[in-house]
Amino acid sequence: MQMPNYTALLLAAGYSRRFGGAKLLQPLSNGIALGLQAALNLRAAQIPVLVVVNPEQTALTQLYQQYQFPTLINVDAQHGLGTSIAAGIQASQAANGWLIALADMPFIQPATLRTLWQALNQGAALVAPYYQGQRGHPVGVSAAFKADLLALNQDHGAQRLLQQQQALLQLIQTQDAGVVWDIDTPSDLPRGQTPPVTKACPYSEVLL
Repeated sequence: MQMPNYTALLLAAGYSRRFGGAKLLQPLSNGIALGLQAALNLRAAQIPVLVVVNPEQTALTQLYQQYQFPTLINVDAQHGLGTSIAAGIQASQAANGWLIALADMPFIQPATLRTLWQALNQGAALVAPYYQGQRGHPVGVSAAFKADLLALNQDHGAQRLLQQQQALLQLIQTQDAGVVWDIDTPSDLPRGQTPPVTKACPYSEVLL
């Protein structure tokens, strides 16, 4: 019997305008670039990852590839987050579902990611973490909504889909503050905060 095929889309194609520089290359306290950290957390959770980048992010793309993360260039990235989701779905249409993650959220614990992943595998149509009254990221979406995701073309991601399908949205309570902690400006960077995965280990060192 063939097992369901799910993948994580790590959205890293933003232009960091509010940050004022190459945000995803900004090193954290462990020396790892925050965009890479987000990918490593997914890898530590044993979740396959496809990273979506924009055409101008040569250094970032090379960094992901150095650690053997598959990358996809979204040539329409300037038109918003929705285009990156649609591009990622287009490139992985055989999947039964997707965990849609943001590369500027490097403090989500691998155990949290794994819990969301398992909910998808167990048949959840839509799933998201819930922390102290706030819905967080990443969001899991089953292939039942593939057409909706392929039609995205703006900067709101899957927000409208979640609003329209609230009855199907499974919220998973968590004490992991990382699910609502995104880095938009330099002031959002932590002081002395230790990331979940503290070693930037190559792909060959990780059990998948």
